[in-house]
Amino acid sequence: MKDKLSILIMEGPDDKIAFELYKDGPKALEAFSNLAGKDGDPKSRATFLHLDQTNGEIIHHEVKELPIIKDPKDEPWGHELGVGPIEKPKEIEKDNGNAED
Repeated sequence: MKDKLSILIMEGPDDKIAFELYKDGPKALEAFSNLAGKDGDPKSRATFLHLDQTNGEIIHHEVKELPIIKDPKDEPWGHELGVGPIEKPKEIEKDNGNAED
C-alpha cells in the first residue's frame, strides 16, 4: 500500500463533484497546475490534497477558482516550440520607395 495519496476534487455547477485519485504526487500536482478552463465555462473550483497516510496528515493543499481568465496584455506575443515565450518583434518602418517632396 502507498504511504502517500493525492486527490483532485472538481466542484462544478449544480453541485456536481468529481474526484481523481493519484498515487504519484508530482503528476497529480502537474495536472492541478495545468487546470485553467476556458472563457465561457461555468464557474467551478478545483481542490488539490496530498495526504500522508502514515502520519494521517495533509502535506499539501491548494484551491483555485476556474476559469482563470488571463489578461491578454500580460501574455507573451507568441511561443517558440521547444524554446518558450517570445517577445513581440520591434516594428520597422518600411520605405516603400515613394518619395514625397
